[in-house]
Amino acid sequence: FSAWAVGVGVGPSSVVEESQTFGPDLIFNWLGQHSPMLANFANLLFVTSLLAVLLAFHNAVARYFFALGRSTVLPKALGTTAPNGAPRNGSLMQSGLAFVVVVGFAIAGIGHELGELFPVITLFTWLTNAAAFGLVFLLAITSVAIIAWFRTNQLQRGIWTRVIAPSIATIGLTTVFIMILVNFELMIDAEAGSALIYIMPGLIIVSGVLGLVWGEIIQRRRPQDYEAMRHQDVLSDDEEIAIAQGSLDDNERSTN
Repeated sequence: FSAWAVGVGVGPSSVVEESQTFGPDLIFNWLGQHSPMLANFANLLFVTSLLAVLLAFHNAVARYFFALGRSTVLPKALGTTAPNGAPRNGSLMQSGLAFVVVVGFAIAGIGHELGELFPVITLFTWLTNAAAFGLVFLLAITSVAIIAWFRTNQLQRGIWTRVIAPSIATIGLTTVFIMILVNFELMIDAEAGSALIYIMPGLIIVSGVLGLVWGEIIQRRRPQDYEAMRHQDVLSDDEEIAIAQGSLDDNERSTN
């Protein structure tokens, strides 16, 4: 609906040309032509929205570091919390990694024709699309894992939950995954044959392979940690059924 509204506002006959001229600033430029105050307000909303998204991703990554540290997949120091319960070390790790990446892109952009905008344009475009690629990839694998899990864990679930819904998700997400991979040069605005077309998706695939290898190493060298990790935060079948039926409240769950 938003894309349609912008197309109507700019004009169907000129929306393509205007988009090529102004790029992401198209909507702000169009608003500025009609109401500068509204354009400023839209910019404010855009900035605050980005801040909210960054905070959400930061907190999510910090929690991942905490969970992986607690499970001894990563150093145990990441699995500790501050006195208020926040995953402080995970948050600091995420901040440190982000700082290194941003500084690296800033240094790489010295002398580039984009100037100070180099890290914004390249970092944002490349990594957000790589992240989208990775997210769809993870969701597709998760859909397959759901089917496999229900084959070995026979809970009181219908065929829709056990087979049909995850199968539909697997087919749809795999299709989207393939489309992203085939058209990745369009997503990152790269020329056909550019190394980035292979490097960015490759980072996601290689990360997954390294995770599998590291999991295998933990299983062989620290089987007790691996077994504990597999059953950490796992509810019993009776608890799963009770939660699904709404008959197990939070207090009972924490007690069990």
